[in-house]
Amino acid sequence: MTERHDNKKINEQNRRLAGLYVHIPFCEKKCAYCDFYSLEAPQWTDAYLTALETEAFLTAQRHPGLLFDSVYIGGGTPSLLTPAQLDRLFDILTRHFSCLPGSEVTLEANPATLDCEKLSLLRERGVNRLSLGLQSASDRELKLLSRLHDYRSFLQTYRLASAYFQNISVDLMFGLPCQTRESFSETLSEVLALAPAHLSLYALKLEEGTPLSKKRGLFSFPDEDAFADIYLSACERLEDAGYKQYEISNFARQGFCSRHNLRYWKREEYLGFGPSAHSFIDGCRYANKRDLFGYCRSLSEGRFPERSEMTRLSPGDILEEEIFLPLRLAEGLDLSHLEEKTGYAMEKASCAKLLFYEKEGYMRLERGRTMPSDAHARTAPASLPPRCPEARERIERIALTPKGFLVSNAILADLLP
Repeated sequence: MTERHDNKKINEQNRRLAGLYVHIPFCEKKCAYCDFYSLEAPQWTDAYLTALETEAFLTAQRHPGLLFDSVYIGGGTPSLLTPAQLDRLFDILTRHFSCLPGSEVTLEANPATLDCEKLSLLRERGVNRLSLGLQSASDRELKLLSRLHDYRSFLQTYRLASAYFQNISVDLMFGLPCQTRESFSETLSEVLALAPAHLSLYALKLEEGTPLSKKRGLFSFPDEDAFADIYLSACERLEDAGYKQYEISNFARQGFCSRHNLRYWKREEYLGFGPSAHSFIDGCRYANKRDLFGYCRSLSEGRFPERSEMTRLSPGDILEEEIFLPLRLAEGLDLSHLEEKTGYAMEKASCAKLLFYEKEGYMRLERGRTMPSDAHARTAPASLPPRCPEARERIERIALTPKGFLVSNAILADLLP
């Protein structure tokens, strides 16, 4: 994305950093598992871009002075846009927003909708990260998911895109209908041979109302043991291949973690544009309604789109987020940082639980120096919580293991106060 700072001095130290998400709600064909908001109505694209520009203008007026260090264009299928429409989209963004030099700019793409003209344009307009949705290297599995591409066409697109982009992420799914340990292992082998910079590994979730959910009785799915085995063996293979797991579903080679994704889990601010897009700004979380036509109508009248949700976070909300969001990350939760921000001493409140999860292999605990309990009582700063009585050393940080990520919802529910 071409930065506006060429013609305007930006004092970066005095600017407030945020992330920018743009939703493109169009698909050539809906995938059988997908519950993201999108329509098979690309004839609305030009009208949508007009509405998007109005939302960008209104938002820039409401939040002046923001400086963006990550841009993520998702969908839907952003790569379905024509070169002229993509060019217009980037004109809109550069007209209303300023980006930090070296910002991460990601575009999601369906392998069936990319060509040299689009790839050249994307690189020229500042895109430096491409996210390709493969899902599986098995043509049988791709057909069951209603994907537009087969594996051969994905390979052609990947090799073409590699001539334009170094930073390519590949999405894979596990837990698919009729998927076996062996078929997923073959998929992973194929993708590792390509050595992408980043891999996302998502578990299939049967969302109510999707075509695949309605047909669930027609297929066999991996059982609980196979599901866990696929995930844990994938984590091990990816680590051996030089990919660091930095979040439940994301793995990257050195230097290629997704900056935009990390914003979500680190509770950093971001603005979302388009129907269904979410934002987190000024201590408030809100989302635009999943309604393309209502979205366009509101903005044609010069009004912000209708919100489907808006929450001003309470202290209790903030405490919950300060616990469960960091625990999605492999680096985990700093307990002293948690107490400084919220006043909650988790080591004191949940000591036995933390030690249990460590013993069972669900969690890693990082400890401080050993201190006898009577000495600790005399010398510990008043700002620190009492030492966990069952532990010989102060617990400073907790983090889930891959085994813990598999049951993270249950663990988080147990730890939340």
